[in-house]
Amino acid sequence: MAKVKIEFTTEAGEKVTLSIEGRISRDRLSQILDVVEILGGVEGCRAVEDSERLTIMDKIVHVIRSRFRDCWFTSVDLVSAYAEVYGERLKIGTASTYLARLYSSGFLVRAGSRSSWRYRMAVASSAEERV
Repeated sequence: MAKVKIEFTTEAGEKVTLSIEGRISRDRLSQILDVVEILGGVEGCRAVEDSERLTIMDKIVHVIRSRFRDCWFTSVDLVSAYAEVYGERLKIGTASTYLARLYSSGFLVRAGSRSSWRYRMAVASSAEERV
């Protein structure tokens, strides 16, 4: 059984703690993180997980959904946002590999040239189904 605890402080200084136990799907976790974003805690959010860890792909998808839903971004933008959200370093090559996979799956659209790809989420309803 998975246990996830999310703690953050809102801009108003309120401390919020969410704790969930049981079978937690990727979609459910994404919904929970959307609530955290609405409350204003995404930047300071740190998920503490006891028995299940989010994969790098899960984290990247969350960052894309929360930071780049309606705009173009590069792998460098993703690396920067990933570090802000998770406090972890993501190598540029790793980011590029995952972005290529998300593009191939149809979750992202891509523009530019090989040396300067820009990405954007595909149409929201169809992109949500592909991840």
